[in-house]
Amino acid sequence: MSVRAPMHRVRMLGNEKRFSAIYGTRPSHNSVVKSPEELADAGRGPLLYKAFNYTELVKFMYSEQGMGHCPEDAFNSYCKLEN
Repeated sequence: MSVRAPMHRVRMLGNEKRFSAIYGTRPSHNSVVKSPEELADAGRGPLLYKAFNYTELVKFMYSEQGMGHCPEDAFNSYCKLEN
């Protein structure tokens, strides 16, 4: 499995030195990501997404099926509940 870098742009003026740093977060391997039940129970409507295994989501995103979508559509295809 390969991981693509997110699209980003850097604008430089003149001959300034450029420094880069990776900044971000991700769940631990095989973590289950889910919405708190209180959000659905607080009169805010039903949950929109099912609980999902983060590692399995990443595998899906880079699978042949997942690569056929833009990232948002692939996420919805994998996690969205039909309400």
